[in-house]
Amino acid sequence: MKRKKWGYWILIGLLVIAFLTYQRWRPERQELTLGLSTGSPWGVPSANSYKMLNYLIHHFKQSHPNVTIHVESGITKSDYGNWLANKLLFREEPDLYLVPESDFNTLAADGALQSLNARLAASRTKSRFYPAALAAGQYHGEQYALPYEQNPTFMLVNLDLLKRRGLRVPGANWTPSQFQKIISKITRPSHQIYGVTARYD
Repeated sequence: MKRKKWGYWILIGLLVIAFLTYQRWRPERQELTLGLSTGSPWGVPSANSYKMLNYLIHHFKQSHPNVTIHVESGITKSDYGNWLANKLLFREEPDLYLVPESDFNTLAADGALQSLNARLAASRTKSRFYPAALAAGQYHGEQYALPYEQNPTFMLVNLDLLKRRGLRVPGANWTPSQFQKIISKITRPSHQIYGVTARYD
């Protein structure tokens, strides 16, 4: 009878230890809230506005299965600044949110944004962005924001036209005055040939 009692208490003890071990080492469920505005930054409708976000969430969940992601969306671009300001005022801001370009310096100066310097130094993420786009999210040497969408402007050069005029494309560090000289040598208004244009048709 005593053996049975000891066996019973040993079993209870093992169950308690197993339960406490599970509580100590079980993966904690965490929550992450994202705050987004609808539409595109250019003010035109976009059928794929959440396609990239859904793709990123899917891949994030694969490596972080215990994180529940809530997306606060449906806020129009025109209302987003006021919505974010109210969230910050009541300390209800999302963990990750879009930062309007016009509000970036104010939010960074007020301490509403967290520096990303240490995280970027420990990863290769920084090399995936154009330096100029990355610099837009910096304030006094600290990286507070990363580009979400970029709309770079490119210059296309008609090499055949330059060759006909006996010109070459200057090196990477060419100056506005060099650019102006090339334009003046190419432009022929009487033949409707212009050294530079913003028309692509």
